[in-house]
Amino acid sequence: MDTGGEWDAKHRARRAETAGDVDDFVRRALDLLDAEAGGAAPRASGRAPIAWDLACGRGRHALELARRGRRVTAFDRSAEALAQVAAYAAREGLAVETARVDLAVVGDRVSEDRATRDRAVADWAAADWAAGRPRPDLIVVVNYLDEALFDALPALLAPGGALLVTTFTVDHPGEHPSARFRLARGALARRAWGGAEVCLSEESNGRAGILARIGAMPAREVD
Repeated sequence: MDTGGEWDAKHRARRAETAGDVDDFVRRALDLLDAEAGGAAPRASGRAPIAWDLACGRGRHALELARRGRRVTAFDRSAEALAQVAAYAAREGLAVETARVDLAVVGDRVSEDRATRDRAVADWAAADWAAGRPRPDLIVVVNYLDEALFDALPALLAPGGALLVTTFTVDHPGEHPSARFRLARGALARRAWGGAEVCLSEESNGRAGILARIGAMPAREVD
């Protein structure tokens, strides 16, 4: 299994570029969360809301989360990508922590033990990459498809936390990504998400997105 070298090379080739534009669905979902909270308001503890960007790539969403006042950790398997995230954050005066982790390995650990899924999820949450970190109020996953990982995400959230996931579907035009990384029609909206309520759902033009929250606002669906 590739441990990040291939992605290091891809990201290195783009080092002179910006981190990229924020995904439209992500922007709308964050606007909705911020409007509900009156902005990225401090938690009851007085600390900024915590957000994790999983499979963050070069950090376009981690940076946006930090701009909106969240305390951000960006996770990726590529050391090069994480170095770029740190550099972009420094240029903007943003505080973004980075952590290297191969989420594919983590997801495999959960999927291999369906009979004892709860224990597998608990082990996953206690793994070195997550141990000692406060539970996040928001987890963001963009353009990364691992359904076993999706199953495990709700267990990591702080009470009242939210999941923001958007990725490709089978209707996405072109050859990339491969079929392995495209969801079936309606698959994202049909997921249980650990009992979290869906408050924003969209599927069109070969992409699907969902915002699901424990103790959620009323649902909104976009065709």
